[in-house]
Amino acid sequence: MYLESGDKKHTVPLLNAINYLYKTGSSTEYCDSGIFLYSGNLSAMNQGQALSILARAYVINKNENYIEFAKKIILPFEVLIENRVVKAHFKTVNNVFWYEEYPQTPPKMF
Repeated sequence: MYLESGDKKHTVPLLNAINYLYKTGSSTEYCDSGIFLYSGNLSAMNQGQALSILARAYVINKNENYIEFAKKIILPFEVLIENRVVKAHFKTVNNVFWYEEYPQTPPKMF
C-alpha cells in the first residue's frame, strides 16, 4: 500500500514488526553475536522473514540500524547445525547447504 500511495501511515505495521524484532531477538552461546528470533523454536524461516522486513524498511527510510541488525540476524545461516543453528550439509553433495525450518540433529532433510 505504501509503495502505491506513498502514504507513510502504511509503514506503521512494518515499523511495529521491527520494534517487535528488536524486543524479542536474543543471542545465545551457539553463535557469537548472532541474533535468534524465536516463535517457540529457532527457525531459518523466522530469520529469513525478519531479514525481509528489515530490507523493506531500509528501502523506505534508509535507517542504518536496520542493516546492522540484519547482519546479526544473518549470522546463524553461517554456522553448521551441529552448533545448534540452522545450516546443514547435504550428505551426498559437497558444498551444498540446507537451512532447516526447525533445526535438529541430525537434520530432517536426510
